[in-house]
Amino acid sequence: VEENRSKVSETSAKMYNDVLDAHENAKKLEKEAKDLHKHIRGLSKEKEVIEKQRTEAVRKHAQVDLDVRDLEERIFGSKREKVSIMTFKLC
Repeated sequence: VEENRSKVSETSAKMYNDVLDAHENAKKLEKEAKDLHKHIRGLSKEKEVIEKQRTEAVRKHAQVDLDVRDLEERIFGSKREKVSIMTFKLC
């Protein structure tokens, strides 16, 4: 009987320690999950800022393209006027 009582006591103590270890591990995992969620929120904010910067860069690039086309049209129009004036003077 004493031997069985000792085995049950050892088993009970081991199970109790296993439960304590499981609780400790659960707390560590909860903290890690919380830290990861915090990191994800930071990355999401950073992504949002980068997307806004990208959108602004695309807008500016499009504006520069339009400005270049406008200047090319003005230059071409100016050259055409000069040719017309010179042709008119020659006639």
